[in-house]
Amino acid sequence: MINTIKKINCFLLLVVLFSSCEDFIEKNISGGHIVIISPPSGTTTNVLTQTFWWEDLKGAEKYEIQIVAPDFSSVQQLVLDSDLVDNKFTYAFSSPGIYSWRVRGKNNGHETEYTTAVFTIDSTLDLSNQIVSLVEPGDNTISAATSVTYRWANIYYANLFRFQLEDGMTGSLIKDTALTGLSVTLAMDTGTFIWRVRAENNLSTSPFSSRTIYIDRSAPQVSQIITPAYGDSLSNPVNLTWNRNGNAVSDSLFVYQDSLLTIPVVLTLSIDNFYSFTGTISRNYYWRLKSIDGAGNVSEYSATYRFYIQ
Repeated sequence: MINTIKKINCFLLLVVLFSSCEDFIEKNISGGHIVIISPPSGTTTNVLTQTFWWEDLKGAEKYEIQIVAPDFSSVQQLVLDSDLVDNKFTYAFSSPGIYSWRVRGKNNGHETEYTTAVFTIDSTLDLSNQIVSLVEPGDNTISAATSVTYRWANIYYANLFRFQLEDGMTGSLIKDTALTGLSVTLAMDTGTFIWRVRAENNLSTSPFSSRTIYIDRSAPQVSQIITPAYGDSLSNPVNLTWNRNGNAVSDSLFVYQDSLLTIPVVLTLSIDNFYSFTGTISRNYYWRLKSIDGAGNVSEYSATYRFYIQ
């Protein structure tokens, strides 16, 4: 009976160990196949901005996508060579032509063969189906900058680009200008703004592409210290905790070993609202915070709290 129990226990141990090892073994995807969704081989279009899309492959941690002109057997131009985590990618071509693209799945130990497709972008003066690809700033950017440079990608056969800046709260148009270049730099007040760009020529215009930007130069409220309370005596480790206020997203934590706050022992940035501190027994420590918002604005110091490690 005892031998039987031992055998069962050994078997269970082997099962656990084998299962644990499997968790660390990369799935062999070398025999897998990437299925292209768009654009498929043989596509002909006059739209310069293309979304490359393929089916997710189980076990792939990332994908390598390459785009060339006109094909991989006689490359005249390397358009793109990049690793992506997602299975979808949008790219704005600068000119019509014949292009080939391929994609393969990869993980730390294995990779699939490439799946390849060839497509054609025809030239056209009609911009009505074209999409202006906005480069920067990203959508919903929060910034404290006093000036912002707006950039976008070129559109073939566009004579100029119309840039507009709108007050996101009132809807009033702040800027409406025609530009031949691919960027414009503007001084910015605080507030919420919508910026948009469209391509134009003598025959047609593209739709506007738009993004939102928030300009914030106000310091956030400083976080409120919770524990330890002022003068507490505690044992190691000491959990420093605080409440974050308003639009703060992180805090600079300062811990000192002297009341004049000249000898720091901890200077760190925390996105959490707690910190585990281990100090020297029979010593006082002093700590305080500064809060930081998404635009990078910094608050004043919090009150300084003292605690004692017993």
